[in-house]
Amino acid sequence: MHAPQLCLHTGDSARVTRDTLRALPLPQPLSRRHRPVPHIELVEALQAQLDRRGLAITREQLALRRDGQRLFGTMDLAWQARAPAPTDEGLALGLRQGNDLSYAIEIVAGQRIFVCDNLALYGEVIAVRRKHTSGLRLPEELAAGMDRYLEYVGRLVDGIATLKEREIETAEAKRAIYDVFAQRILPLRFFDDVDRAYFRPEAGWTDCHPRTLWAVHNACTRAARELPMNVKLRATTRLGRLFGLGRIREQTQTLDVTTGVN
Repeated sequence: MHAPQLCLHTGDSARVTRDTLRALPLPQPLSRRHRPVPHIELVEALQAQLDRRGLAITREQLALRRDGQRLFGTMDLAWQARAPAPTDEGLALGLRQGNDLSYAIEIVAGQRIFVCDNLALYGEVIAVRRKHTSGLRLPEELAAGMDRYLEYVGRLVDGIATLKEREIETAEAKRAIYDVFAQRILPLRFFDDVDRAYFRPEAGWTDCHPRTLWAVHNACTRAARELPMNVKLRATTRLGRLFGLGRIREQTQTLDVTTGVN
């Protein structure tokens, strides 16, 4: 499990706090049907939906671009009433919106989130994608999105449990690793790293010690850490699919969008 990542690489972007968002002037409509949403309203409405479902934000990263018109953010999540989850099973959200009509309110969910100010947003599930129009009902949209998110979480948890219970022989582990490289999910140069992580793991690599499909998955994600961020996120998402994690309805699958707006 990797924590959500927020990447900033343009000169007019900066990390901010909720206090910064509260101090921003109210965004003004740019057309008759345009209904901009104050950034703090979006963040706090999202937190309200998470609170109602027993989910706590354990870490939050927020950033602004374009004179405060564009918001980017990531959130680490944990169940409030449960003991801390193992480090390979955390929950995460990524969000962005543009009150300058550059793009809609978008929230993605999954194990790995990458939100970048170049307008590329990667996640395993699109929980919300809604334009800023006069018919926008933010609480209802977020409530429906969180329901889709929790549906995904249930499938993800079940999938991880299945992989952990699936004990395998050496031959099956080799076939699984072969499929990863045959499908070009990881570059071939990482073959030795994956082979070593699974078959000869170091003492501290407890995620790779069990002789299960979950350990094979973890050996692959360990190797993927060496990839550039954008390549790594695509690779780890494909790994999850290959191992059957979080499969849900087709219309809520991975978002991979670059709008081209500068």
